[in-house]
Amino acid sequence: MHKRILEKNLKDAAVVMATSETISQAIKKVITYDVKIIPFGIDLTVFKKLEVKSVIESGAIVIGTIKSMEEVYGIDVLIKAFARLKNDKKIPSIKLLIVGSGTQTEAYKTLVTNLKIADDVVFTGKIGYENVVNYHNMIDIFVNVSRNESFGVSVIEAAACEKPVIVSNVGGLPFVVQDKITGFVVGIENIEEIANAIEQLIKNEEMRISMGQAGRAFVASAFELNKNTDELLRIYNQTLEVKS
Repeated sequence: MHKRILEKNLKDAAVVMATSETISQAIKKVITYDVKIIPFGIDLTVFKKLEVKSVIESGAIVIGTIKSMEEVYGIDVLIKAFARLKNDKKIPSIKLLIVGSGTQTEAYKTLVTNLKIADDVVFTGKIGYENVVNYHNMIDIFVNVSRNESFGVSVIEAAACEKPVIVSNVGGLPFVVQDKITGFVVGIENIEEIANAIEQLIKNEEMRISMGQAGRAFVASAFELNKNTDELLRIYNQTLEVKS
């Protein structure tokens, strides 16, 4: 019933907008006319590079993610990639910061213990949205290797804070990263590829800085809140004019 209601609403709409190409393609299975893509925008006056007091000891390079602790977001894959790097004696001091809560939290803590990396992983639990930007700024390399994701808001938040990002090649995530410019796009559940991408960034501070700066510029050009809101209003007004 819900599917039929949704299909009717899409077919009856004067205009349909989607936040990513992935969602647009799904909608086009139901309707035949164009879908306008207006991605989520973020406030660049809020999400920016800041000096913050970290929950991680100074001196370590921090790999991190800010996601719900659910299987779909692949945090177990990130943990396994991190563990592989910790076993490499040539890798400098690194820590893993996992921000968020969810049904898999205890399972992930058990995984960390079993992999013998508990001393190098920090779970923060749930945080308020007003603190998200602070945690982004505690991270040096942001990783989102979801098994499925329609867009990737946390990725553009991290990029706006001038962090290089690593994402899986799924759903809308490649849409928010310029591969090898603002970060890396890696295979789904490919632990070796994820670990290699992280390792490149660990060992190359200049790359981390340049990708971070390119990431903020990319967000400003494509995902800035005011620009996207203005485009949304333009389409609304244009549609109202045609209807009247």
